[in-house]
Amino acid sequence: MNKILITTLLIINTIYAHPHTFIEVYPTITVNKNIITNIKFKWQLDEMTSSMLIMEFDANANGKIEQEENDYAYDNYFLVLQDYNFYTDITVNKKVQFFPAPKNFKATIENNKICYYFDIQTKYNIQNTIIDFADTDFL
Repeated sequence: MNKILITTLLIINTIYAHPHTFIEVYPTITVNKNIITNIKFKWQLDEMTSSMLIMEFDANANGKIEQEENDYAYDNYFLVLQDYNFYTDITVNKKVQFFPAPKNFKATIENNKICYYFDIQTKYNIQNTIIDFADTDFL
């Protein structure tokens, strides 16, 4: 009886579990005369997520993301994050701004991890702007 109960609990737990993606964020901020003009991002996804995405993105299995594969990653995996403001809050004068449209998106495979590179071109005064990278579901 105990084995049946434990097995049932494990199955139920598995059904309601969902994986999370952990992203290391590497921003490079360009400032000209106290104005933020561009932010270049590198997102490095965790190993588990990367291993699943590499199989899906690298359709021809040549170890790199080609243009058609990059377009697929952008359309099906990156753009959907727009609903979450790309997990980036840009606060100007204590008001959160909507994330500007990303430019120059490129997905790569580096050391068996998926990396996303992209830019946002902005015009924010560095003196009243705070940039925060987080998933608010975990705050």
